Amino acid sequence: MEPGVMVPAVLRAELMKLIVMVPTVLWAELMKLVMVVPAVLRAELMEQVVVLWLELIYPVVMWLRLKVLVKVSIEGMMLMVVLTDVVVMWLKDGQYTSKAELRKRIRQLKNGPGRNHTAGGRVEKSKGFSPNSFDRVLLDAPCSALGLRPRLFAGEDTIDSLRTHAKYQRRMFDQAVQLVRPGGVIVFSTCTINPGENEALVRYALDTYEFLSLASQHPKIGGPGLTGSCQLPDGFVEEWLKPGEENLVQRFDPSSDLDTIGFFIAKFSVGLKNI
Repeated sequence: MEPGVMVPAVLRAELMKLIVMVPTVLWAELMKLVMVVPAVLRAELMEQVVVLWLELIYPVVMWLRLKVLVKVSIEGMMLMVVLTDVVVMWLKDGQYTSKAELRKRIRQLKNGPGRNHTAGGRVEKSKGFSPNSFDRVLLDAPCSALGLRPRLFAGEDTIDSLRTHAKYQRRMFDQAVQLVRPGGVIVFSTCTINPGENEALVRYALDTYEFLSLASQHPKIGGPGLTGSCQLPDGFVEEWLKPGEENLVQRFDPSSDLDTIGFFIAKFSVGLKNI
């Protein structure tokens, strides 16, 4: 393809003028061009600009680098950054996109739309397992990871985000209950010290499924769980373990003498299901 065959002569002339300008002026002029080009033509023009860069502008920059190595090397890098930002702006219909946002969009194109838009092809193609397919299920649930060092109390989570973790864990636990057959075992674990994701999950499980019961664990190394309840700032009361249940779970606290990260383990025996 000949460089600039489909690029309008006026646009091609303006681009050639911009080559010899300082980077700040170059950016301002290119932004003007971006905003006046109709959106429907941007994809076609973008292809031509790339061709123009590869076959015409880049050789000029390389030739100038032989003349004034240091100065033009810096300007050449700035020109590449400017052109990259222009590409990103065209993709976003004239709106600037950060590099982090661009990487996120690339991941979405590769992996699917994600949990907030679960109509992705990968989700629809997954048939999953039939109910009562397993004797044992280990649910090492995604969590806030507040037990990990040095993340402990890193200030990245809010009360709302912690409650969101617990909500997802309950959904996962519901699926685990469906998958394990009567007489089986469910082991639930996290790497957080947040009771809302640990003891509160156990309370939810025992209150929701009458055929579940806490089972003793061997070896028993961790400390007891937390009993009682906690009222959150919004008035919601978070229920934890009842007296007598605390010794049937294992809570590992970084402040204990064991000197471990914080994590939690609960083991459930599955009786005859009534669902």
